[in-house]
Amino acid sequence: MRMASDHGTTNRMPTCIRVYLISVALLALLSLLIIGRDGGISKRSGKKSNRPTTTRRPWAVKLQESTDTAPTPSSTEAVLPRVHFYVKASCNSSSYYERAKHAAETWTKDAAEGSVTFLFDDNNGGFDELSNAHPGLEMINVDRINDRHGEYSTPEGSSSEVTKALRLRRKTRAVFADFTRKRKYRARQGSPYLSDTDFICYLDDDMSANVSNLRRDLASNMPSCSPFCIVGEIFGNAEAEPWARWTVGGWCMQQHLLLQVAKLLARNTDEDLVWTGSDDVGFNEVVQRRSNLHLNYVNSDRWYSELSYAVPGADGQVLKKSFFTERVEKNINIATFALAQVQWRKAIKKKAIDPAFIRGLIENSAVYHVEWEKLLA
Repeated sequence: MRMASDHGTTNRMPTCIRVYLISVALLALLSLLIIGRDGGISKRSGKKSNRPTTTRRPWAVKLQESTDTAPTPSSTEAVLPRVHFYVKASCNSSSYYERAKHAAETWTKDAAEGSVTFLFDDNNGGFDELSNAHPGLEMINVDRINDRHGEYSTPEGSSSEVTKALRLRRKTRAVFADFTRKRKYRARQGSPYLSDTDFICYLDDDMSANVSNLRRDLASNMPSCSPFCIVGEIFGNAEAEPWARWTVGGWCMQQHLLLQVAKLLARNTDEDLVWTGSDDVGFNEVVQRRSNLHLNYVNSDRWYSELSYAVPGADGQVLKKSFFTERVEKNINIATFALAQVQWRKAIKKKAIDPAFIRGLIENSAVYHVEWEKLLA
């Protein structure tokens, strides 16, 4: 030890001892921080950490994670499945243009920001006009994409039905190609969105969605079909072996399944898959008959396509009628069913069916045909 001098300086500790004591103190502090971080003692409260250590089902993890940034204010809705929408649209005629415009100005506004993509297939001014009018919505013209879609050209001399089916197949392929491309890009950017998306929904432009109801409908069906869910209005062909199923007006597919279908489509052309039909019967036939994919189709009573309607039953019940169920139960053809729909619309106009019933039907459905809104005009 160095003694104080005559000038009043204090005793000083040798440098090596001071360095040793400082090192010990730093090591002790570091140990406490590591213990608090790794699930031992919380550095703030001194209590045992509540960090979960068990592994939950993949979809359950996603639902929990979605509570942080869910756009809905309700805590109940915050844990509902996340959905990314694709809307099949066109500007090839004024009626198609109005359909797309209606979707852009109505139900898609209730979806989370950045969760709606319109898919067009025409290179004309209508697309540009609509895209410029709604800068907040993503609109893709598949005719302008220089990728695998370009392999499919319309054979010379093809009928209008063949051409229409081709365009529908290209848009269907675009759903899978676009989602997987975005998912990879955002993952590289460190964004969890899309990776955490539970369902991808592909809807016709003449269908409207009640986004909140749809998410609840998907949540209620997930336990029975996850992770291979295809939810929608499902029709079937009992004469087929095995039973063939297809969707009408659109579908919602769980991401786990969608990524598998995306690989199937990326590795095979339409010719490889013998895919000559459109995006409903034809597409569903491909995934059922030309692959080994596991599929869980769920027919939802809250989906109403152009081939379904509902009438009031006893005690306020809603009796849904679709062409599929009527064909199976009563062996009617499509012309007879269409006539029944005409009579149904007339009954609403004459108020033989209370308009309040139709209003409630629209408000409580998950997805419904947009023409229903005109019944109340």
